[in-house]
Amino acid sequence: MRVYFGVCGVGLGHVGRCIPVAKKLIARGDETLFSTYNDACDYVNHEDIPFIEAPPIYFAVKNSGEVDFRQTTVYPGAFSLIIFFNQVNAEIKYMRSFRPDIVVSDSRASTITAAKLLGLPIIVILNLYRAKIPRERRFLRLARIADGGILTVVGRVWNLGREILIPDFPEPYTISLESLRIPRPYRRLVKM
Repeated sequence: MRVYFGVCGVGLGHVGRCIPVAKKLIARGDETLFSTYNDACDYVNHEDIPFIEAPPIYFAVKNSGEVDFRQTTVYPGAFSLIIFFNQVNAEIKYMRSFRPDIVVSDSRASTITAAKLLGLPIIVILNLYRAKIPRERRFLRLARIADGGILTVVGRVWNLGREILIPDFPEPYTISLESLRIPRPYRRLVKM
C-alpha cells in the first residue's frame, strides 16, 4: 500500500504523532511519503522517512501557544488564499507523482482538498476540529466574522475524509472538548 501523509509543519506535534504510524507501515512493507514544511522537515529527514517540502503556510503564535489573531491577519493577510492555492497545487503534483492508495492529512486542509479533487480516499487527523479565535476587545467583530465564515469553511473541509481521527480521550475524559464541538451530522466520522 502507498500512503501519502500531508502533515502540518508548524511545531513538531503533528509530525511527531504521524512518524510512528509511518514507521509501522514501512515495517510491514508499505511505502510512505510525507509532505510537510517548516519545523517538521528536519524531523522527518532525521527519521530517514521520504518527504517533500511543501510550500509553507504561516500563522503567528503567542508564547502561550495560542494563535495570535492580530499578527496572523497582518502577515500574510490577504495573500493567505493565494498561499493556500499554491499548496493545493503542489499537493496535487506530489500525489500524482506518488500515486497513493490513501491520503492521511494531519491538520492540512490543502492536502484534503487536493486528495478530494483527485478522488483519493482520505483519513483526517485533528486535535482541533474548530480553532478558537481569541477574543481581543479591539478585534471582537473581526473575530466573530472569522468564526462564522472562515472557520465554517475549514470545518467543512475536515468532513471530506472517510474518518476523522482525534488523538484525545473519549468523553467525558476529553481534554480539548471546547475545540472539538463537532456538528451532529459529522460525528459518525469521528474516532477518538
